[in-house]
Amino acid sequence: MLGQSSINSCILCSIQQDLKISESNNFCVLYDPYPLLPGHIMIVSKSHYGCAGEVPEDIFQELLIVKNVSEELVVKEYGCSSSYEHGRAGSCMPGEKEDNCQHFHLHILPLKGDINVNLPKIHFEKYIDVKDLFLSYGSYLFIENYKKDKFFYMAKDHNIPTHYVRSCISDYMNKSERSDWSKYQDDGLFEKSLSQLPRSIWKDYDIFR
Repeated sequence: MLGQSSINSCILCSIQQDLKISESNNFCVLYDPYPLLPGHIMIVSKSHYGCAGEVPEDIFQELLIVKNVSEELVVKEYGCSSSYEHGRAGSCMPGEKEDNCQHFHLHILPLKGDINVNLPKIHFEKYIDVKDLFLSYGSYLFIENYKKDKFFYMAKDHNIPTHYVRSCISDYMNKSERSDWSKYQDDGLFEKSLSQLPRSIWKDYDIFR
């Protein structure tokens, strides 16, 4: 349900406190518990929206600020940042129903490369335009590369595998063993995220409480 405060079956409606980096009024920044590489974080909505396209316009500006600050901090530490989202297409939960992971979460990670997927795509300029694209074309994959080129991949009529974008990134890095987070769990990567992106650096920004 759009904007529902929580859904019992949704893992992102009950956030583990040890993963939380910081929060604004409507969004949390989390360490990805199974990072593709050090510095892999996520932005998650507190209310249950299925994707960025469903985030209400009156809080989208807040999302933009949280996104910009988080990317700025990743770039400051690692020199680059990219981001991606499964916009109601595929799932991050292998072996589970898609609906269980249809809760908006944007992945941000220090990846320098052009990740492409084999779907029709639209290049667009402003992140908020994902709302209109979602209304026009339905489910999607979103990828923003380190050059800040944004792409909306139309996925409505395609069967998107679970953790598909993660798999594409893993293949690009020649680390295909990291594609399925449930099978590849390297605590060393997570610990590096904790030390290299400490929670304290988010406290300098007014958007975070």
